[in-house]
Order: sequence, then C-alpha cells, then structure tokens
Amino acid sequence: MKLRTFLYILLCSILLTGCSGIQVRSVTENFSIDREGRYVVFPFADPPGDRFTNTSGKGEHFRERFARYCLKKGVNIEPIYGSQLTAEESIDLEDAIEIAKRKGANHIVLGRVTKWPSGEQTVAGLQVTITGVYSRKVVFSAEASKNSEAYSYSNNEDLVNDISREMAERACR
Repeated sequence: MKLRTFLYILLCSILLTGCSGIQVRSVTENFSIDREGRYVVFPFADPPGDRFTNTSGKGEHFRERFARYCLKKGVNIEPIYGSQLTAEESIDLEDAIEIAKRKGANHIVLGRVTKWPSGEQTVAGLQVTITGVYSRKVVFSAEASKNSEAYSYSNNEDLVNDISREMAERACR
C-alpha cells in the first residue's frame, strides 16, 4: 500500500514538473552577446488585458527582472526611463535607436509580455528582441512561455522571475 502511494505521488510530481517547464522558441540561432557592448532596455509592453484582469505594470516587472539577470551575467545593460516611454504600447524602433545613440549604446532591447494568466488562459509569455543600433539588424529574438498552474495567483512574482531568468540565460550566452 505504501509503495502504491509513493508511486502515485512520484507520477504526479513528474507530470507537474513536465507540464510547468518553460518553453522557449528562438528565432535567431548562434547568438553570442557582445560583452564589450552597451545595451539599453526599453519598457516592455504590457500584455493584452481583459475587463477582469489588471495587466498594468506586468511589462515593467519582466523588464526589471530581465535586466537584473543580464547584469548578473556580466552584460552592460541599462534600463531606459522617461515620461515619454510607457509600457502600454510598443516603443517605436526609430525612436528607440535615437535614444540609444544618445546614450552611447550599441544595442537596444525591446520586449513585450505576450500572455498573462486570466480566466482560462493559464500561460504567461515574454518576447524579447535585441537589435543593433547602427546595423538595425535583429541579432536576437525569442519568446518564452510557461504554464502558470504550478504557481499560486498570489505568487506570480516567481512566475515573472522564472521566465525572465530563462530569457536572460538565452540572450546573455
């Protein structure tokens, strides 16, 4: 009887772990971050919301965590702040390039929260793109998503941390 209970718990744990893993879809391959370069990260766009879910500020949470993890990996990255920059809408690429040039940056980091748990939607997602300031070429682009069912709704900070850390691991190789 005890063996059967143990096996049942083990099976459930394996299923939960497998279902809650982070999935990353990378558009660019063989990207190696320029550790001598300077990166500026703009506000990440908030996810689309509905009338039941407040998604305001989610982009900022992801951006702050992403930048922190990149700094820990030795990347010279600076968040850009300013009243003209909001997370409610996407940042215009040309405006971002001009601001980055004034800051002396080689690359810009743009992102958006693509999904946020609400109602039947149980997945959170983050898309990050790194573009060369002078070449205007996308050097890194990926989207990470994770099922939020393994997290409590009161502890979505862990969900934000996990996805941001995984994306930083991919971007800052």
